[in-house]
Amino acid sequence: RLELALGAISFVTLAAFNAISPALPYVLITATVLILWRLPKWRTHFLETTQRNHEIARLHSVMVHTGIINRRGQHPVVAKCVPLTVGARYLVRIPIGLGPQAIEVRSAKIAAGLAARSVRVTPLTHNAQFVEVVVIHRNAFPRVIELSTPTNRVDLWRAQGIGLSEDGRTVSLTLPEHNLLIGGEPGSGKSVALSVLISL
Repeated sequence: RLELALGAISFVTLAAFNAISPALPYVLITATVLILWRLPKWRTHFLETTQRNHEIARLHSVMVHTGIINRRGQHPVVAKCVPLTVGARYLVRIPIGLGPQAIEVRSAKIAAGLAARSVRVTPLTHNAQFVEVVVIHRNAFPRVIELSTPTNRVDLWRAQGIGLSEDGRTVSLTLPEHNLLIGGEPGSGKSVALSVLISL
């Protein structure tokens, strides 16, 4: 909606002031963009949209270079990108003549091309033309995530948050009822999870 509003403002500005002075519309458009850039919400939206479009273009380029193509020369098209805490979830439209396995078979090459930790491909049950591609970045948590340390006594019979899942939800555990096995790649946060458990 914001892009549509900016386009409408630009069109009206050009139409109204072009008769007065040819340079005036460009001055007004520049001033409008500078004023909007000062608004934090608009700037954040612009930067997030730019980042999302860059990620979509990267995934599309990698899929083209890995040779995912049908007989008509069509490649899969990224329709949507949803950022996750540890990566991104993409909705990819598969052209006719290809199936989800065409992307799934090349998931390791796609991960290498994106310099990602892993790529998971899941066919959508309600629409066979689309697949969900989840890309997990190598540096999954580039920023520090604040974990709240309880200041009062903790009830261990209630579920306690010990970390975050791939999509940013809190992973909780009821301690006395379960045995616990923590596993993962080097640098994935096993020691941090144990430190959180010990601090409870």
